[in-house]
Amino acid sequence: MTAKKGVRYQEVDNFLDFIEIFSEEAARRHLYSDGSGSSPMPDAPEVVNALFDRHRFGYRLHEGQIVKVGSPALSEVVIGPALLAAKRPGWEEVERSFREAIEHQRGGVDENDDALTSANAAVEAALKAAGFKGANLGPLTKDFKKSPYVPAELKGVPEALDLLIGRSGALRNSHGDAHGKAAGAAQVPQALVDLAIHWAGAFIVYLGDAVSADQ
Repeated sequence: MTAKKGVRYQEVDNFLDFIEIFSEEAARRHLYSDGSGSSPMPDAPEVVNALFDRHRFGYRLHEGQIVKVGSPALSEVVIGPALLAAKRPGWEEVERSFREAIEHQRGGVDENDDALTSANAAVEAALKAAGFKGANLGPLTKDFKKSPYVPAELKGVPEALDLLIGRSGALRNSHGDAHGKAAGAAQVPQALVDLAIHWAGAFIVYLGDAVSADQ
């Protein structure tokens, strides 16, 4: 990446950090000398997201955190629900890894391999949190495939999910940084990073809903 692009990504990242700080302070309740208190701008997230939408800025403010999205719809039906699903007791590692993936996703091409690694770590953590056995994605997926979480009437769905997760793992092995990268290796394409994160988020939502229904 050229120095010029590096400066640009750093400037965007600093701006997004400022938006997160602004949102946190805007929602904080301030006390006054007479004992009363209020938040200076409780609707700050709505205002920020409306501005992002108006100017087609590919980020959303969700629960105080900036997330990168291709569209507001993806944020609403994938990213947001995935973060909520990952807040289940015992799913702390899922939330941590998925949030890391989102943070790296917005960090520019230099962090794309980190984003891909974190997205797949979130999938592995979700499978482990749901009770499946295995040290990594391969055996975890095989154990998941034998589970009753997918109705028998939906023939082929377990195989499809197995393929989806397996392909996501293959992306990490070929592009991610979990096993190191050779000098001069190609950068991870942004489209693959976005796809892996959306896949991971959608699967976390699915698995969280399935586990909840089974309890």
